[in-house]
Amino acid sequence: MIQPSNGEKDPPLLGVVVVNWNRPDDTAECLASIQDLDYPRVLPILVDNGSSDGSPERLGRQFPHIVLLANRENLGFAQGNNAGIQYAMEAGCQYILLLNNDALIPRSAANELIRVLEADPSIGIAGPRIYLADDRDTVWFGGGKVDTSLGLPIHLEWMSRGVAQDRSLREVDYICGCALMTRSELLHDIGLFDPDYFLLFEDTDLCARARAAGYRVVLTPWVSAYHKVSSTFGGDTSPSYRYYFFRNNLIYVAKNIRSQDQRKILIRVAQREWGYVRDAWQKQGPRALPLAWAAFRASLDYLLARRGKRL
Repeated sequence: MIQPSNGEKDPPLLGVVVVNWNRPDDTAECLASIQDLDYPRVLPILVDNGSSDGSPERLGRQFPHIVLLANRENLGFAQGNNAGIQYAMEAGCQYILLLNNDALIPRSAANELIRVLEADPSIGIAGPRIYLADDRDTVWFGGGKVDTSLGLPIHLEWMSRGVAQDRSLREVDYICGCALMTRSELLHDIGLFDPDYFLLFEDTDLCARARAAGYRVVLTPWVSAYHKVSSTFGGDTSPSYRYYFFRNNLIYVAKNIRSQDQRKILIRVAQREWGYVRDAWQKQGPRALPLAWAAFRASLDYLLARRGKRL
């Protein structure tokens, strides 16, 4: 997809990284939307995270011009993306777009995001407003704000309908990793996703580090993307999701909220999660035992500094 030089100064090379894990149908739709981008210099990179369903072979045949990196095991969202990011940086990509494999991006989106980054070197990360793929008038993500009393990432405009189509940049706390564009220069400065998280909070953490290094993080609300809202881990009420959300919330607070109230915040995070377990137990009885076990494991693993993939 990289067009040859025409003798003039080439536009910046854009690397687009997509991570797949046993979801070839969604990934194929995502890759097709990348192929349709009107930006002239795109290096598409597919990272397969140890799929067991033949995804690498199928997607490699269907999209022979993409770079295919196949991990032997599921390295999680953080390390899976890092493999693609590292390849893109070594290939000379000046900008890198991260896309969830269940996300779709319109033809003009990459052009618009790069235009924003090219116009202002202080902007390190930019992202589109993200709508539901099956209801394109409903916003799933309109920028992110961190509730510092809990270290909790919040999707602004979540499930809003009929939002205004303005063209004003909005400075935000974070951009969702579902559709996030960044400068390679920024990643050289602050590093890639922190593998301690495995999945969840890694995008919020990256943006926190970017802002701490003096970069701006912005939403471009006139640029769109569409998300199918994956339930790979059984949804946000599943024990697996609750484990990573709780443990990683604690990790995020310990890393990024450096204040005299940090201990109080960590306690509030624990109280909130155990309150969730209590409420589930009151409604479900012993059927909520897996949620209680997940909360216990998350608490213990945080205290014992067990990071990355849950063992």
